[in-house]
Amino acid sequence: MIQTTIMLVVFAALFTGSFDARADSENPFGFETNKHPLEYDYCKKEPGILRGHGYTCSSAPRSHPDLEVYKLQFVEDVGLCLIVGRRFLNADNLKINLGNFKSQIASKYGPPTAGWKQRLFPFEFPNKYAWDPKAGFKGLGDVKAIRLMLDIVADNLMDAADNDYEIVATVHFWLVTIDACQKKIAEKANNAF
Repeated sequence: MIQTTIMLVVFAALFTGSFDARADSENPFGFETNKHPLEYDYCKKEPGILRGHGYTCSSAPRSHPDLEVYKLQFVEDVGLCLIVGRRFLNADNLKINLGNFKSQIASKYGPPTAGWKQRLFPFEFPNKYAWDPKAGFKGLGDVKAIRLMLDIVADNLMDAADNDYEIVATVHFWLVTIDACQKKIAEKANNAF
């Protein structure tokens, strides 16, 4: 009798979509919206990043072969807000083409809604693409917005001018929880005063 009741409750929950289930199996790199990053063996807390809610992961449930590290923003009582995949580029791996990432993302989420071409020392090429809900991106699963970019990482502008910099390819996935996360972070900040 108890087993039958449990099975009926589980079946009802699956049928009605309760248990606050989200499209976790479809999240980028397989990170689950409601799973705390510390539940993954390869993630650790990163104090000071992502407004104090940051985690760095050396791998992912579904790792991308061209990405080296994943940054997550997770807010208690809300869940996962942001997933960032990163790859530092140098002379050996600079051949990684941003267009390949763009094509891979577009195959699942559709074409980008915007693109920019900016000069990156010493290159000039398209280096930013966005899938923006304000420009018509409808999202998919828990993904609300996406930004793919190349950027310069330097200790200061003088280092970048002296060619002491790294280029990093990053892809940001903002989840549907981002607004609730930002609200919770703002409340915490307001309560600090």
